[in-house]
Amino acid sequence: MGKAYMKSKAKKKSIVIVLEIVIALSIICTFNIVYDKGNGDGRLEIQNKTDIKKPSLSGSWDENDVAYIHIFADNWSATELPWIQNRTGSWSDPHVIENVTIDSTGRPYGILIENSNDYFIIQNCKVYNTGSGSFDAGIKLENTNNGTLTNNN
Repeated sequence: MGKAYMKSKAKKKSIVIVLEIVIALSIICTFNIVYDKGNGDGRLEIQNKTDIKKPSLSGSWDENDVAYIHIFADNWSATELPWIQNRTGSWSDPHVIENVTIDSTGRPYGILIENSNDYFIIQNCKVYNTGSGSFDAGIKLENTNNGTLTNNN
């Protein structure tokens, strides 16, 4: 009886250890830790809001000027539109879309950015009359990183 009890106890202990490892790994994988790729040493850098350049005033664009905006695969530089401030797309010099009003009647989105890793800011934009489907949105981001949305309707 002693040997069987010891084997059972060892088996239970092994199962508990494996479960603890699986839980620990799943917790670690759930957190999205972002490292600054530019410095190469893996240290996390905190963004200081005072270091960000203020966007230049671009005027105000109404729904008669802009039907929709679609950025695909970092093609920011290919869009020669006055309401998109094409910059380097880096952390310190992001692209900016601001002060735009879009009537997206008949479209599933007003602004769509997909497959982009450039840094960008969308601020003070108003999008209305978008589609009512479950995948429709005023501002839609698909497979996109490094974007900041501020004060949009």
